Amino acid sequence: MNEYGYWLDSRQPLDESARVNAVGDDIPAWLHLDRNQDQSRKLLKKCFPRYLVEAALAEETRPRWQYDTDGTLLLIMRGINFNPGKEAEDMVSIRCLVNDRNLVTLAGQSLKSVSEASDKLCRASEGTSTWAVLGDILRNLVRGADEHLKRLTEGLLDMEMAWLESKPELRSPILNLDRRLLSLRRYIEPQQEMLEELTDDLEDDLEADALRLLLEVQDRMTRLLESLNILRERVKLLRDDMNAERDAQMNKTLYLLSIITALFLPLSVITGYFGMNVGGLPWVEDKDGWLWVSMLMGGCLGISGLVMWWRRWF
Repeated sequence: MNEYGYWLDSRQPLDESARVNAVGDDIPAWLHLDRNQDQSRKLLKKCFPRYLVEAALAEETRPRWQYDTDGTLLLIMRGINFNPGKEAEDMVSIRCLVNDRNLVTLAGQSLKSVSEASDKLCRASEGTSTWAVLGDILRNLVRGADEHLKRLTEGLLDMEMAWLESKPELRSPILNLDRRLLSLRRYIEPQQEMLEELTDDLEDDLEADALRLLLEVQDRMTRLLESLNILRERVKLLRDDMNAERDAQMNKTLYLLSIITALFLPLSVITGYFGMNVGGLPWVEDKDGWLWVSMLMGGCLGISGLVMWWRRWF
């Protein structure tokens, strides 16, 4: 995983020696570290409370936040996995420790939102703050999820058009899309709730600029969740329409079988009656017996058909 280090007032990358001493200096700095490296743990323990460091480096995490009295905020979120060979819904966790002096972000693999924030920082013509960089990273997280959701929406639109035109078999693609949307919702909804809780609880503790950035990210996350829920509703509507079409075809088939059964029921009674192996049956010795029975069966079939047609059964 790439490692970034910047003095935020000059937007210059830090060299290896400067990265070790960056956290805790008076000059604002941003470090992006690999959370799997031991030196990352040692570096963080120098400058942040132990309980925040342990939470930031935990193996399994859910979206959460924690605020320390010294003004340090721990924020854990997840972004779309754009790494080659990975499923996008297998989201990458990013852990952020931020205060007015330092921003430290940690991840276990490459994250597109961090790379985009780094590129933007390199192109900036003026200094920036740790909170502003954090805001860029979080906005990029939401933007990446929104772009992925748009691609899924386009795929659903193609399936809807195909269904309206020729009604192909779409059960497997629909189930796969629903699974992917459910996986996204599993992470996005808790993040939206977490950001809402964070902005409500820290409204009086954070500076105005920091609070404004977090409120903006919360608003974007809310819109993303609404778009995701709308897309899931569209998937449900398409699946319901497919099930209704399948049920209608099945009902037509069953109705046709019922009509055929009703038509031939009198014939079955006649053949059963004349098939009895007992004495005294009519036309047993008559050479025209087969003709009379056939005429009887044809008459019953015709009468049954006329009755069904009169009752508008077909």
